Amino acid sequence: MEEDSLKQMYKTAFSDCDEYVDCFFKNEVNKDNTVTFFKDGLLASSLYLINKDFKINGVKFICPYIVGASTREELRGKGLFKYAMKSAFTKMYKENTPFCMLYPFRHSYYKKYGFATVSYTKTDNLDISAKNGITLEKLDKKNLQTAYSLYKEYIKNFNFVIDKSYNDFCYDYKKFNFGNNNSNIIYKNDKIIGYYMTDADGTFQFVCLDNTVINTESKEFISLISIDNLSGNQEYLMLRIINVIETLKLFKPKKINKSFTISIEDNIIESNNVILKISVSGGRLVISNANSYEYETDIYTLTKMLFRKNYNYPHNIFRDIFEETDIGIFDKY
Repeated sequence: MEEDSLKQMYKTAFSDCDEYVDCFFKNEVNKDNTVTFFKDGLLASSLYLINKDFKINGVKFICPYIVGASTREELRGKGLFKYAMKSAFTKMYKENTPFCMLYPFRHSYYKKYGFATVSYTKTDNLDISAKNGITLEKLDKKNLQTAYSLYKEYIKNFNFVIDKSYNDFCYDYKKFNFGNNNSNIIYKNDKIIGYYMTDADGTFQFVCLDNTVINTESKEFISLISIDNLSGNQEYLMLRIINVIETLKLFKPKKINKSFTISIEDNIIESNNVILKISVSGGRLVISNANSYEYETDIYTLTKMLFRKNYNYPHNIFRDIFEETDIGIFDKY
């Protein structure tokens, strides 16, 4: 597949500047992570599986984001994208991928593919009034290391994160600041307390280690988006379980003795239609096949039970055996 055709399809679907698109295709796209569907000899749909370094409860692993999902303009609305998505699911399952994530153009669209919203954000007002002692310094190459240190400190508050290296962090800065360098280090009384990066859509990362500077009553403020999986009201990232058993293996069991059987239904990935016995004994997890079941669920609800913070409906049997997940991930793409 010629890169020019893929680029052209990407550009007709998204409003990213040329510098961003060139950077994306040069540094992240290759033939192994590109999934396409052809209709009558023409490229109809495409998407990219961009690997990220995740960490859940200290366990490191690699899973992909689905990025740049698009369909040829004149073929949209004909249901063709589902073929690219199903091809991607097949590829990931064969590679024992536990799950994939994405930031959707519309959350409701991806539910039919088994994706569930697993993280939320809210809008915070950063009080920049003089009495609050806030000053801003342009984020650039001279202080990126400082911002990275703040990022590493901030994600300690979460048990499901992307484990970025400093080089990854610098690449984020480069990619999301093409023609839009409105990113700053935040000082309070000359002490560094946070930073924010912006992209064309607004806030990309907002890290603040001092909540006293967030003030909804202030008349002098900058509105920024922050992660809040408990009280946030803006849907953010979505997740799709690709391999049920590989996903379950990632979770940290509680030190209890408990077992149950459960039937799981997946109307797209056939191999996920299983009946499992799940046992936890003294912090050790054992998964085996079963013939009958006490509980039943579908892949969408299972995703919410495993990955949504404080998700209790229906009765979340997995909260009894696993530590609750709290997602601290900024990445949209």
